[in-house]
Amino acid sequence: MRKVLLVLAGVLLLVVSVFSGCKGNVIETVVSTQTVVSNQTITLTSTSTSTPPAVTLPVITETITTTLPAETITVTGAGTTITSTNTRTTTTTVTASPSIITNTVDGTVVFTYSGKGEMNTLPFTLLKSPWVFQYVTDWSGDFTAYLIYDEGVGYGAIVSVSVTAWETYQTYVYNKTGENMYVKIEDVPSDGSWTIRVIRIT
Repeated sequence: MRKVLLVLAGVLLLVVSVFSGCKGNVIETVVSTQTVVSNQTITLTSTSTSTPPAVTLPVITETITTTLPAETITVTGAGTTITSTNTRTTTTTVTASPSIITNTVDGTVVFTYSGKGEMNTLPFTLLKSPWVFQYVTDWSGDFTAYLIYDEGVGYGAIVSVSVTAWETYQTYVYNKTGENMYVKIEDVPSDGSWTIRVIRIT
């Protein structure tokens, strides 16, 4: 019994001596709060590109047939003569994509109008003479344009010609100016399309 008590007393002294020299571990937590102030300016640049609709003109296809000179072959044998004649033709197909010339003079287009058949344009104003009347059609044949002013009073025909399809024509107009003038198109096919331009000379 005495030996057991001595062993227990020794264990207690060992435990006391171990804990008396232990200072322990300290965990330190640091909470850091940062405030960031941004003084940057962001600039967005937007670029818009506008493409006008393309004007597509009909493709013209023409077939040309040419007759070549006849070829004659004569074969002569014993008491026999054979003559053979060959007729030859050649066919050529031509395809053209027409285009419209917009302005062939040094000036400013102040009025443009497109229509079909016989009709009147919207009014326009032009106070300086001379000026250029430009026109193009999709048919070959007659084309007449009258210049009208002051509620039906006319200057007469400014052009009355025979035109070729898709060719641009122009004529100089002298001493015919005013406000609220319009062009009257006549002598044209009912399904014929045309475009006119009024150009002020600079």
